[in-house]
Amino acid sequence: MDQTITMEAIRARYPNAVRCPFDNADPDGQYDVGGALHLFLRDLGFRNLPFAEFPSVYSLSSALQVCNPHLSHDDRVYFATWIIALADNGRDLAAAWETLHQALTYREEEEKEEEAVSKLT
Repeated sequence: MDQTITMEAIRARYPNAVRCPFDNADPDGQYDVGGALHLFLRDLGFRNLPFAEFPSVYSLSSALQVCNPHLSHDDRVYFATWIIALADNGRDLAAAWETLHQALTYREEEEKEEEAVSKLT
């Protein structure tokens, strides 16, 4: 991907994330933190992802894969699970946003060290 996707850019475009309406309320126009990422990717032209305003772990982990190729499958599932758990329980939307930031910027320590060494040589 040519463009770095940041939590700040996503949140600026989609600032009104809500918890998932478990009571079967009409969610038209609503989205959670993971849904904000999906909507942002759709705006960028990604059409081959399973989009949802309130994504499952599977669909959110697929979106994270597009945004950060440094994430392993297990890492994507871990971050997606926590983003959804924090947002859906309504416990802490700020923490859900922060977890999204961590997922988007995550890199293995080995990769960081290799990049630092390659800059020196």
